[in-house]
Amino acid sequence: MAQALGWSAVLLLASCATPGFDRAWKKSLKAGSAGHREVTGPWEGHWSSSANGHTGKLRCLVEQKDEDTLVFRYWATWGGWMKGSFLVDGDIQRRSDGGYDLEGSKRLGPWGTYSHEGVISPDRLDSSFRSERANLGSFRMERPDGY
Repeated sequence: MAQALGWSAVLLLASCATPGFDRAWKKSLKAGSAGHREVTGPWEGHWSSSANGHTGKLRCLVEQKDEDTLVFRYWATWGGWMKGSFLVDGDIQRRSDGGYDLEGSKRLGPWGTYSHEGVISPDRLDSSFRSERANLGSFRMERPDGY
């Protein structure tokens, strides 16, 4: 229960860090794949915590920061009615299979450091996450319908 409240507070406080997520999401969907690098643009799916069994919807806008760095703008739901968003930078490295390895982290104040690592291909984003507060789990996302 304390972990759920901790993540709730993190996402509620962090939601101020990504104003206009819905507007940016709709704009990205409308633009389609034109102009996006194969891994940038919108993603959607779910997250799940292996520490406490909690799950929720997850959306992510992946944007190019520089040649090797992406910005992950996450928007998540939890508890059936709560939602929030936050930003995480991620470094990427091309894989021999054409996908990318990713890793990134963000300091979340009193809640410690959040980190994620995973693989992005043109149609899947699979990542694990971990926090210093003993929460860990996974993200599974695909391109939105019609993208």
